[in-house]
Order: sequence, then structure tokens, then C-alpha cells
Amino acid sequence: MKAGTLVILVMTGLLIAEAGTAAAAVLRVSQSGYWGAEPAATTVQSAIDAAAAGDEIWVAEGTYLENCALKDGVSLFGGFGGTEASRTERDWNAHRTILDGAGAPGSVIFVPSSAAATIDGFTIQNGTGTNYSWLRSIEGGGILGLQYSTLTIANNVVRNNSAVYGGGLSIKEFSTVTIYNNIFFGNSASRDGGGIALTNSHGTVANNTVVGNSAAGSGGGILSWNSDADVVNNNFTGNTANSFYGGGGVYIMHNSGTIPLPYFGNNNFFGNTLPDYYGAAGGAQDLSVDPRYVDAANADYRLLPVSACINAGDSSFIAPLTDIDIESDPRIMYAAVDIGADEWVDRAAPVVLSTSPVADSINIGLTPRVLVTFDEQIHAGSAFGQIAVTYIKNKKVFTVPTVKSISGNVLTITHSSAFPASTLLTVTLPAQVVTDGTGNPSAPYSFKFTTGRR
Repeated sequence: MKAGTLVILVMTGLLIAEAGTAAAAVLRVSQSGYWGAEPAATTVQSAIDAAAAGDEIWVAEGTYLENCALKDGVSLFGGFGGTEASRTERDWNAHRTILDGAGAPGSVIFVPSSAAATIDGFTIQNGTGTNYSWLRSIEGGGILGLQYSTLTIANNVVRNNSAVYGGGLSIKEFSTVTIYNNIFFGNSASRDGGGIALTNSHGTVANNTVVGNSAAGSGGGILSWNSDADVVNNNFTGNTANSFYGGGGVYIMHNSGTIPLPYFGNNNFFGNTLPDYYGAAGGAQDLSVDPRYVDAANADYRLLPVSACINAGDSSFIAPLTDIDIESDPRIMYAAVDIGADEWVDRAAPVVLSTSPVADSINIGLTPRVLVTFDEQIHAGSAFGQIAVTYIKNKKVFTVPTVKSISGNVLTITHSSAFPASTLLTVTLPAQVVTDGTGNPSAPYSFKFTTGRR
């Protein structure tokens, strides 16, 4: 360290940069009171209170029974194990960081007027909303952003919150929001906007999964009130609203001539109270299909490989925001971005569908070619050169010289001359002989066949 510089470590776990610089600080929160060997705050609010504009707050895994009030310019990140030195090391799926309002009065996270803030990587639950005298009523059970705020809300699970308006999230007038890669489920509003309520707001709502939210009035999934926020690539499933008002998925109330209508496109609507939209026509390239979640009954909203939501989104909206999904998997994995918070990733290894000759067949001709057909397109793997065709003669193992090639999903093994006659041949494919387009390696596989006479 150069002379004249200073590093300060305060009891909240805030690490301040060298004196004389404008670098932001990082405050760390852990239920143990330590981040590795260094001290950390034990409550999120105490870290917020110690923070200044430009600072980041890193929160380690665990359940924090708090209602938090953010500050302008402070970024709140969850998903840490409690030892990380870089934000890129966090994993919000492996290290669940839960902010739980526990049913106490207030929003789980409250963002004051004119504040800029980021909320990223949390489970936000059991909030009941905030009531200010100038608000219409109790709003924002999970998160409430007051007017003129600038918010980024990403990679969160917002669940089981309630309010009169905006059960999961409420954004107030003249705010700009970027909402992506979130799951909103099980939130409720006794009036409007079960999942999300946007009032005179701008921004983007992209690649979220909005499922099982309810409104006694309108907008089970989203209420958009005089807002022009783009709503793109979202999955709206199983949301309910009062059938008199409709808009189980989206309810648009637009009575301002100065604010353009919001853009809707490439969303999927399934199982909501009809009509899915109220106040506007359906968006371009919308779907109305079962998204085929892995296990919706147990809140597993990943997509199955048969989902029509795969490659069905508009990549131009999500690409500028993030290159990962809510599981930290790469975004735009294949032809186009998927609809919803989850990007489907092929994790299954290539599987052998058939062989020619067929396994255990006999009296096979001596034509020097073996075909192995897989269930998907394949590429040469790290063990490609270890493919072997062998036979035993006089108690010795002989290896047949072969040439291997791949075309699409077919592996071809050829020999420069005929296979030996009246011989039991074994074809051995070690593990990782081939991979699929995602890099998943094949499992070991072998089969035998017997050639006929010359």
C-alpha cells in the first residue's frame, strides 16, 4: 500500500477503499456476524443504515425477518455463501437469501421517492404492504418503489406477499423500472395487481415467470395503470382476477393521452382468468400454451424440453439486460431467448438409439462399416480416439484398425478391408466419446455382433 493511504474496516463489515478515492464500498451481512474471518453486519437494515450512495450490500444465505428501507444509490445483492470476494462468485440458487416480512405491517423492501436502487438475488416473502396518507391504499406487499424512483429488480423470487394494490410489487408514478429474471408467485391483492402494479411508470418487464397470483379486482398478473413499460417474454400462468373486470394475466388502464400504450410481445398466457388481456389487444408473437413446467405443484418453474416457450422469445429485449437466467444458466442458449425466467439448457447426455449391425446379431456380412445412431446431434468428445473394435483369437485380443466420422447424430466406424469372418466383434465406446451441442458427454456403451463366413 502506498504511504498516506488508509483502509478502514468498520463493525458492519464495510470495506472502504483507499482514502482519497471515490470507489464504492461493500457492506457484508451474515447471520453468523462474520464474512470469512472478517466481521459482518447481522441485519440487512443495519448495513443499509451504514451505507452511502454507490455502495453495495452483500447478504449471505439464511432467513432474515426484516422489513427493509433502502437508500438512494444503494444496491442490494443476495445469494452469497459468506466467504466470497467477488460478486460474480455468488449463487442465489445454492445460497438462498430470504427476506421475510413475517406478516408484520409494511413492505418487505421499501424504496423511497427519487431513489435509485438494485434488488438482486433474494427470496422476498410474507410482506403486507405500506400505507402512506397520499397513497390510494396499502401497496407493495413484497416491494414498494415510490415515485420518481429508478429500480432494477432481477433474479428474485417474490412470493406469498399481499396488499390492496400490487401484492408482490408496486411501482409508483414517474418511476423507471427494469424487472427481469424474477418469479412472482402466490401474491395477492385485495383490489388490483396481484403480482405487479405499475402506475404511471416506464421501463421494461422482461423474462419473468408470473404464476398463481390473484387479484380480487383486476390484473391477476399485472396491473398497468397509465404506464408504458414494455412487457415482453413473460410467462403468465394460473393468475386469477375478478371475472367482471377480467385481465387475469394483464389489465391495462390507460386514460392519458400523453403516455403511449405499453408494448406487449412474445408473452405466454395459460390458465389465467379470461380474458388474459384487458384494455389492449394481445401482443405480437404471443403464445397460449401450457408452458410445461418441471413441477409447478412444487414451485419448480423450469421448462421441460418439450415446452413451446423454448426459443419463442424476443432476444432483442433481454440481450442488453443480462446474459444469464434466474438459474445463472446462459441466456439465449439456442436459436432465441426462451419465454419466462428460466432458459432451458440441455443437461441430458446423448443416448444411443440404435446400432447397425444390431447388438448380438449373427451372420453379419463382412461389409466394413458400423453405424451408431444417437438421439441428438453429436460432436467428437475427448475420448473419440479411443473407440475400439476388438476380437479374441487364440486367447489374444486384437484391435481392428478403423476410421471414425460423425454426420449429424450418426457415428460411423469403418475398416479399410472386410471384418474377419466367423468372428465375435466387440464395439467399445468409452465415456465421453461424443458430446451434444451443450457439451454433455456420452456414457460408456458397447455391443457385440458376429460376422458370417466368407
